[in-house]
Amino acid sequence: FRCARAMWGISLQAQSVMMLCALLISPSAAFQLSPHRATALKSLCRMSGKSTGKEECPWEGINAITLRTNDMRRSCEFYTKLGLSVSLGGPDSPFTTMAPSDDSAEMHNVHINLERDENWRCSREEPAGWGRAVFHVADVDALHERAETAGIRTEFPPSDAPWGERYFHVVDPAGHELSFAKRIAGHPRWGEKGEGGGE
Repeated sequence: FRCARAMWGISLQAQSVMMLCALLISPSAAFQLSPHRATALKSLCRMSGKSTGKEECPWEGINAITLRTNDMRRSCEFYTKLGLSVSLGGPDSPFTTMAPSDDSAEMHNVHINLERDENWRCSREEPAGWGRAVFHVADVDALHERAETAGIRTEFPPSDAPWGERYFHVVDPAGHELSFAKRIAGHPRWGEKGEGGGE
């Protein structure tokens, strides 16, 4: 994906920034930085994924995944059947963002980006083979019923997995495999947590 290549480029730049920060912020530095400049450099260090003392840079979640499609209209219709709505672009746009239809879109940062690529040759019948994306939902069985009622063929009915989730899979029109899951309450893996996570 383009975003993965971009992230790799950023990580290389961040490594250089981290080394610069280590030199300038070290107590053994031969000069003193102004508070403003020191704060700015520490922020850059945090961006590199390295800690400068007790400061951390935790991952908070995935805001969106971007999927290629050679049929934007068909993909939009597919994700609409699963409960998403267009928040940017649309069936005739080269790039579309879809999110849950209710207020949970902003709360959970769940977005599907669709990027039109006329050369994309994968489909449900010939999957992309890229892996899968896992989404946690409030009710796995209800979403499965919604998908089946809307004419979406699922790979199997909701099942309880040994790793502690109830889940099912679908493949979108462009060949991307998606898993919808929810933690099984009381499973030894989760202890008393019960919610979140994913496989």
